[in-house]
Amino acid sequence: IDVFDGDSLLQHGTLSVDLRGLLRQGREFSEVLLECPVLDHRDANPEEAARNRRRRGALRLATGDTGAPEPMVGAGAAAVARGALLVRLINIGRTDKNYVRTPPLPPEGIRAWMMGGARGQVKAPTASSAHVRKLRVKAVPESGGAVAADMSAAILGPSNKRDPESNSGGGVPVRKKLSAKQVMKNIRGELAKAEERKLKRQARLKQLRTGEAPSQLYPEDEEKLLREHMLHDIEHARNQRRHDLITTQLKTAISTAHPIRAAYGETLFFEHELRNPYSSDACFVVDIEDDSELQLVTDAGEWRALRTAAKYPGGAGGVEDDAFASGNRLFLVGNERIMVPFKYQSTDPGGHIAAGQIVGGTTDGTVTNTPLPSKVISVAFISEIDQQPAALMEVQVTPLPIIVDRTFRFQSAEHDFFKNRLRVPAPLPLAGAASSAAATHAGTDLIVRCSDSTAVVGTMASREGGPKDELYIKYKCGAAPSSKEMFLLLYRDRYMAQLSETWQVFMHSLRRADVAAVVGQSTSSSVVIRGTDKSRRVAV
Repeated sequence: IDVFDGDSLLQHGTLSVDLRGLLRQGREFSEVLLECPVLDHRDANPEEAARNRRRRGALRLATGDTGAPEPMVGAGAAAVARGALLVRLINIGRTDKNYVRTPPLPPEGIRAWMMGGARGQVKAPTASSAHVRKLRVKAVPESGGAVAADMSAAILGPSNKRDPESNSGGGVPVRKKLSAKQVMKNIRGELAKAEERKLKRQARLKQLRTGEAPSQLYPEDEEKLLREHMLHDIEHARNQRRHDLITTQLKTAISTAHPIRAAYGETLFFEHELRNPYSSDACFVVDIEDDSELQLVTDAGEWRALRTAAKYPGGAGGVEDDAFASGNRLFLVGNERIMVPFKYQSTDPGGHIAAGQIVGGTTDGTVTNTPLPSKVISVAFISEIDQQPAALMEVQVTPLPIIVDRTFRFQSAEHDFFKNRLRVPAPLPLAGAASSAAATHAGTDLIVRCSDSTAVVGTMASREGGPKDELYIKYKCGAAPSSKEMFLLLYRDRYMAQLSETWQVFMHSLRRADVAAVVGQSTSSSVVIRGTDKSRRVAV
């Protein structure tokens, strides 16, 4: 039995199976289980093995190789096995359908006489003649039978016609009679295909031995490369998924969430506990996501004012004057804990107004319950030792609707420079004792902020040497009939810890018509009024 590799079609070796154990010796069946050694096919023939050994010895002498002598393989020496093959063989006996069983010999003392021969001689049956097997011969069809037809299918060509007179089921295929030239052509084609397969196997064997890249890919090589490519893609996707999952889990372990509900213009103060995870001194950089509304409190006076306004309990370690270097760098000793202060102040009124909604309700007077869009601001505390975040904080901001305390509407001519002064009532209404404490601590300064950067706003005193109790507005009006809306935020302390009032101001630009006249005389002029689809001229 020759053993070949299923992928490369290279011969591994040969083995021999002893069939003497399959002799039934009158039994219904016989079974053997053998472990046969697989020997090199070059050493299977003793004479060929000895010839190869002498050839290799002469080659070593010619090249000057004085290494270890080659082991003896062949007659008188056991060949080196390259492996073993487990073989199980079963021999089951069966009775031939054409076998005719003869009656047993008559008992002793009783003779069965038989007439035989042309001369009428009487012969007695013997033991040898009683057990003679009789066979009947059947005539073979001209087509050669089903087996012969299947064996010659590759040469004579396929056929779907069957002989209805054949004894086999469905009939024996009847094939067209081919000429000798056509038969030889088919035989040469089969031999050429076999030779081509043999040459391909030899070329493949040479490439494997020399380690060269194959010039063409065989079907088994293409399947192997495709399988390796798919496994590589699966492993890459699995590693990427594993990396993302581990990163997410680590970020979740060191992340802290701070939910806040912020109104427009209101200053929210909170603190985050930061611990140095290293046993040695380290410097951390506070990296805030690109958001100007969340700021780090670095001034000790501002920290005390904001902490008092937010009603934080006293006694906690605060911010020192030189705690932060370069604005956002914090130095901590090994395993030190510190409360890092932050403040959030919304400066964009658009985030506090739902789509299609005006301040205070809808255009038809009904109150809307449209939720306002929320956002998340990420803050990372990055260590300068390994440039990795030691802690993460997520500020979840939920905006609240704008609450307007006063509304002003001003009308001015188009392209005019509008100026006006508004009196701030005294005393200014404060939202609780915290605001009073903050105002007492910071003084009686009046600070105003405007939502529109094109308008100029400020505070001033109504009398010389008095407190600031008025604010002024300067705005360049646009073309008629445009309208501008803006919000004014009023604070009573310089750190803007507590919002005092929110004012809403509308600026309406009206059309201007210049008329020149002399005192005591009447002058007529006309103005074009556009109210409908047609224009009308009105006398003034």
